[in-house]
Amino acid sequence: MYMLGNDVNTEMPQGDKLPPPHYYGDIVRGIFVFAGLVMLAALPFSASFVPMPLPITIASVIALGLLAGFMSPWRLLIIVINTGVSLIGTILFEYQAVTFLNAGTPAFLFFASQVLAIGFFVALYYSTKTLRWILMEG
Repeated sequence: MYMLGNDVNTEMPQGDKLPPPHYYGDIVRGIFVFAGLVMLAALPFSASFVPMPLPITIASVIALGLLAGFMSPWRLLIIVINTGVSLIGTILFEYQAVTFLNAGTPAFLFFASQVLAIGFFVALYYSTKTLRWILMEG
């Protein structure tokens, strides 16, 4: 049995811990790192177009990196938070992409926002699959 909230699984010998069979956190981690890199690369060009203050945007990128690093199949709270961040990221970046497209903002900012929205949507799918398995089966 997998112990949520505790990195020690007493039913497995130390060093032989395996993630649950429906754990997709590695995919979510990769998407969060990729999204952070895209956000950092686009920030110098999008700062005047994005309605969020610059410190909040930078803090969001840092938070993505931290959440990616903390992702673990034995940490229910992190899986729940990453699912919520994926949902919020999908909504915010798709809204931003549509706003950028309708406002005549430079095309690469629209594409960057659209790529981020798609990435967060994929992370939402895999986060939800992981969360569902833990809540239903784990």
